Amino acid sequence: MNKKLIIFCLTLAVAALSLSAYGMTPINTGQVAAWTPTPTIALLATPNTATVNQGPANGVISETFTVLSGMNTKLDIIAIDIAGSGDGNNPYTLRLVDLGDQSGAAPTPYKPATYAAGTDLWGGTVTWQYWGSGQTTYNLDFTGAEEVTLTVGHTYAFELTGNTINTTMVWARGGNVYTYGSMYDGSATAGVRDYLPTGAPRTASMAVYLVVPEPATIALLGLGGLALLRRKRA
Repeated sequence: MNKKLIIFCLTLAVAALSLSAYGMTPINTGQVAAWTPTPTIALLATPNTATVNQGPANGVISETFTVLSGMNTKLDIIAIDIAGSGDGNNPYTLRLVDLGDQSGAAPTPYKPATYAAGTDLWGGTVTWQYWGSGQTTYNLDFTGAEEVTLTVGHTYAFELTGNTINTTMVWARGGNVYTYGSMYDGSATAGVRDYLPTGAPRTASMAVYLVVPEPATIALLGLGGLALLRRKRA
């Protein structure tokens, strides 16, 4: 077999493995005074802008954000400021739900009073064995297939769910600061998320980092492979 063709086949196999990989790496950055690096979306101006710590209800706590025109669309990092202790034996499942266009939501644009749990874009594969204690900021760094491409104009819900055994982890929040989203928790009605018990919009201490989507590497390699095959047959 042609050596170039062998090299191409090996390259294709390695690329396919790297593209199928997925996951999330939590990076403890400590109790910081600024989001680092500068995020695409800072829901609160700084991590410590928040003045209240909010726990989950019915195993769910979440924050929504919107990808606006002119922003990059590939998810890279979600940073959150949290407090309390964690039991890594009972991990949290992280969910990302596409809520579609919420620009006309009631009672406030981008802030529906409730939303449906919907389909997790990560398919239930992302879990976090949180063992931390005290107030700290985590950069949740997504890799591979979990770096999903988002749609401009759509609002997304980022959820921490499932850990009903250990509810000592709390998420810092501020008032109704962020225009294009709000904080929610789990409703007594299964599959529904509500405004926090205060019944009004609140903003979680969270930042979102987006990057420009890379070209379809496999497609490019495929075109290169066709060129090699044609050369071999020539």
